[in-house]
Amino acid sequence: MRLLELQTEADSRQACAAAGRQVPDANLRGWAALIPEGVLAEGLRQSGLTVLQGTRGALALGSIAQIWLAARSLADALEREPLREAARELMRRAASVESPASGSAWKLPRSSLRCSSSLQAIVERTRSTTSPTPDSPVSTRIRPNSSPPRR
Repeated sequence: MRLLELQTEADSRQACAAAGRQVPDANLRGWAALIPEGVLAEGLRQSGLTVLQGTRGALALGSIAQIWLAARSLADALEREPLREAARELMRRAASVESPASGSAWKLPRSSLRCSSSLQAIVERTRSTTSPTPDSPVSTRIRPNSSPPRR
């Protein structure tokens, strides 16, 4: 049993291959529990998760909270101890996923522009007006800035 974060098409294809899906789905994103085929997969489906069956296992798709809640309800409902323990293990794995720091915690390096900076040159790009096609060549000219710098 594994908990997978599917961020890219490659992640999605690898998860489908691990579950033994005949036709891999390249558009899966979010979290998936790769679980053995059987009662646990059916229980997660009954709990409201999308479950994709394969020949070697199943992928239960949902958010971390959804996977945790489905596993908790299964752990409470199942009678056979091995299945109950598998549901508890899925709960533990989902609970141990750490949330990333919020976006406000990121501090990007900033530098202030000095007031004495000035425009050094002007780039002029013009398209030929005599050409009948819009794909005509573009001429580029750089001319020095003649105005004095601002203070």
